[in-house]
Amino acid sequence: IAAIAIKNASLYETIKHEVQIDSLTGVFNRKYFFEKFASDFDESRDKACSLVYLNIDDLKLFNELYGTEEGDRALMLFAESCRDTIRKNGTVGRLGGKEFAVSLPFCTAGLAYEYVEKIRAEFEKKQTEIERSFTNADMAVYSAKRGGKNKTVIYTVADDLENGGKNIKNIALEYAPTIYALTAAIDAKDHYTFNHSQNVSKYATVLAEYIGLNEDHVEIIRQAGLLHDIGKIGIPEAILSKNSRLTDEEYEVMKKHVEGSISMIKHLPSLDYVIPSAVSHHERWDGKGYPRGIAGEAIPIGGRCLALADAFDAMVSKRAYKSPMSIEDAVAEIKKNLGKQFDPDLGIKFIELIEDGKIVPENHQK
Repeated sequence: IAAIAIKNASLYETIKHEVQIDSLTGVFNRKYFFEKFASDFDESRDKACSLVYLNIDDLKLFNELYGTEEGDRALMLFAESCRDTIRKNGTVGRLGGKEFAVSLPFCTAGLAYEYVEKIRAEFEKKQTEIERSFTNADMAVYSAKRGGKNKTVIYTVADDLENGGKNIKNIALEYAPTIYALTAAIDAKDHYTFNHSQNVSKYATVLAEYIGLNEDHVEIIRQAGLLHDIGKIGIPEAILSKNSRLTDEEYEVMKKHVEGSISMIKHLPSLDYVIPSAVSHHERWDGKGYPRGIAGEAIPIGGRCLALADAFDAMVSKRAYKSPMSIEDAVAEIKKNLGKQFDPDLGIKFIELIEDGKIVPENHQK
């Protein structure tokens, strides 16, 4: 009888746990969380009770970049950050999808804000480390495939990977027809974008070589530069060819070209390794860019190289609605935005290359 009672009690606890807990993240599910919050609210009614809603930015885009399995891992890490910060001071629940909530009885709004800032900072740190690891791992996979396949490769930043780079000179030849077809398609729609992509690729490649990235990484950045604006194929010609500055609404449409580039490149498995660099060329060092609003070293180094090359070429190129900026003024603009729009260390290196005459726009060549 005692054994049956113990077994039933254990079974009850198991069922209770399954009913209350979100199976993916291990925090309370929506139904139980709201019951717990109602209880917390009644208990702390005469003092203070805070309810926090949390929503993870750009999870859909993250899933497109790294896969839904890694998206689930990001959700689990976020829940872990919440639990580690809140501990016994409140209750964490997953409301569904990428939405979470925290009940904090006897907690003022000011203290709740401090908790949330800790959660945000902790998760940002974890995500930065994860995305950097993914970028490096992608580099190793790329090198293994290009170096003959069926091998194990370790990623290093400054040195060539073991056996990687052997066929690096053949890579451009191997993918040239596909890349040419894609760039020719955008050229037919917008000739400026075609020339711009050629220039961005060239400038970013010079920078990548200058800072000592290995041959594989340099080649990826070169190809990403050629393809970074390919999503503009899906932008209406009226916006692409407009002879005046874009309205706010038109600019929002134009920003969609980044996600359009992902949608196109991800269907080309042999080129999908360029996505992390290509998709992040409009991210800013201070986190105010798009499409994900990531900051600092969370931005792949290829994206940071492309961001400098992209902005420089845009400034010194003639457009229907503006005259080209002088190289001196463009350099001054880059200097002004070091640590804001641009990686400060890479920005200084990029300026050195311009001042040494290693990066010179065609329309400024003598």
